[in-house]
Amino acid sequence: MRSFFDHYATLCPSKSYATLTSCTSIEPSSLNTSIWKPCVLKYDRKDGERHNLKQTPVPKENLHSYDMIGGHFRIGLMDHLDDTGSVNPRNRHLVFVRNAAMKYISGKVYIRTKAQRNLTSYDIICEIEEEIKGMIQSQEHHMKYTNYLLTPTQARQRQKESWSYQQRAQVVMQNLIDYNCTIGVVEDMKGSIEMLREVLDPSRQASDLFEAYSGDAPTKSNVSPLSSKSILETLQQELPETYENLTEFVKYEQQITDFAVTLHNLQRQLQKDMMADKR
Repeated sequence: MRSFFDHYATLCPSKSYATLTSCTSIEPSSLNTSIWKPCVLKYDRKDGERHNLKQTPVPKENLHSYDMIGGHFRIGLMDHLDDTGSVNPRNRHLVFVRNAAMKYISGKVYIRTKAQRNLTSYDIICEIEEEIKGMIQSQEHHMKYTNYLLTPTQARQRQKESWSYQQRAQVVMQNLIDYNCTIGVVEDMKGSIEMLREVLDPSRQASDLFEAYSGDAPTKSNVSPLSSKSILETLQQELPETYENLTEFVKYEQQITDFAVTLHNLQRQLQKDMMADKR
C-alpha cells in the first residue's frame, strides 16, 4: 500500500506522502519530545516530486506537513504530534488484514527468499514444520499485529504486565474501534480499494490508479518467487497435522483478522448505503 499512496501523491500533487520506518520500537521517552528515536523518515513525495531522505532521528515537527504517512509505526503514534497523546479524530487510520496462516507463510517466504534466492517450496514447508512444532510445544503463538496495533503506551504496558495472548488480542480489537480504523482486507482487495476510492477520490480523477490496484495480482514490487497460496494448499491437503499446528500457532492473529473482516464488511455496507442515498 505504500506504493499505492506514493502513486496517489504523484497523480494528486496537492497531497503529500511520507514513509516512516523503524518506528514500532520508538523510545517512550521521546514521544513528547521534539525528536523521535529510532524512527527513520525514509522518503517523501511533495508537489509530485519524490525525495529520498533517510532522516533519523525524525524531528517531530517535520511530520505535521504531510497529508498521508505510511510505513512501520504504531497505531496512535501520530496523536503525540500535539504532545497530548489523546485520540485525535482528525487522524484517520488505514489498517489492512489478511488470513493469518497466509500472512505467516507470506512473511516466512519474504524473509527467507530475501536471504537465500534458490529456496524451494519444500524448503519453506520444512522450516515451517520445524518452527511451529517447537513453538506449540512451548505454548508460544505468532502475534505480529501487536507490533503495529498496540499504541506505544500499550506496548510498554504489555511488557510490564506480561499480558496474555488473549489480552493482547482484545486490546488490538478495541483499538480498531477506538481509532475508527478504515479496514482493508487482502482477500477483498477490490472492495478495499473501492472503499478507499470513495474516501480519497470521490470525483474519480484518479480512476486508473484505483483500477490498477483493485485486482488480485500483486504489483511488480511485490512479486514473490514462491507462492504462499500453493504452500498453504500443500499443508492443507498433504500435511494436515502440520496445518492443524499452524492454525493453532496463528489462532490469536486469526481472531483479530476475523474481527477486522467483520468491521470491513460493515464499513463496506454502510458505504454502499450512503452511496445509494445520494442517488
